[in-house]
Amino acid sequence: MYVVMYRKAALRLALAFGLALTVSGVAQADAAAPTCRPGTACYFQWTERSGVTRTESNPDTYYCYQLYYDGAIAGFNGTDKRVYLYKDRDCQGGARAYVDPRVGWQDSNNVYYSFDFVP
Repeated sequence: MYVVMYRKAALRLALAFGLALTVSGVAQADAAAPTCRPGTACYFQWTERSGVTRTESNPDTYYCYQLYYDGAIAGFNGTDKRVYLYKDRDCQGGARAYVDPRVGWQDSNNVYYSFDFVP
C-alpha cells in the first residue's frame, strides 16, 4: 500500500515539475520571439488614403501601432511574422485582416487604423 502511495506522490510531483518547466519554456520562447531574423530588413510599410506612405522600422512583436489619422489602404509586411490589421486605433476590436510575412496588400474599400502581431 505504501508503494502505491509513494508512486502516486512521485508521479504527481514529476507531472507538476514537468508542467512548470513546459509553461516556463513557452513563456520564455514567446517573450524572446524576434520580429525578424538578425541581419534582414525588418519593417512594416503602409499607404494612407491620402497617398502618403509611412514605415515602421523594427516593429516590436508585443505592441499595437496606430496607422496615423488617415488609415491604411495598402502596404507591405517586411517582417518575418504575420501582421494583423484592425479597424480601430487600439488593436482591441478584433483583427479584420492579416498580411503574411514578406507580402503586400492593397484594398481601397477597407481602411485599417492599427496593426500588431498578435491576433
